[in-house]
Amino acid sequence: MNKAHLIGRLTRDIELKQAGQTTVGNATLAVDTRRKVNGQWTKEANFFDLVFWDKTAEGLAQYLTKGKQIGVTAEIRQDRWEKDGQKRSTIRFHVQDVDLLGGSSGGSENLSSHVSQPKGPFDTVSAGGDIPF
Repeated sequence: MNKAHLIGRLTRDIELKQAGQTTVGNATLAVDTRRKVNGQWTKEANFFDLVFWDKTAEGLAQYLTKGKQIGVTAEIRQDRWEKDGQKRSTIRFHVQDVDLLGGSSGGSENLSSHVSQPKGPFDTVSAGGDIPF
């Protein structure tokens, strides 16, 4: 099973790009974590890269703005590449469902909405046509 559920605030407005006929949206989600350090509870932020696809990216672009609190269900994917002889990788969360939970960090808006990401061409088959496992 490969599912993650995250609730946090966007650190920037969604950035939309076109890749051929496909719209790709990128954003970063800040999620607070509490941990005990030397007997004291502290709050730390973790930052996760989100990827939105096609109609979800386009339709929600006006709502996915800096400071907006959202909940997402996503598939975790690791991208790997080599640069200057060094192997590199990054983890991205490919969003499948979005819940708009409230206004921006200082706003009083209480918008509640849920959007499901439609299945895309890469959900079951890789770009080369191979099964991805």
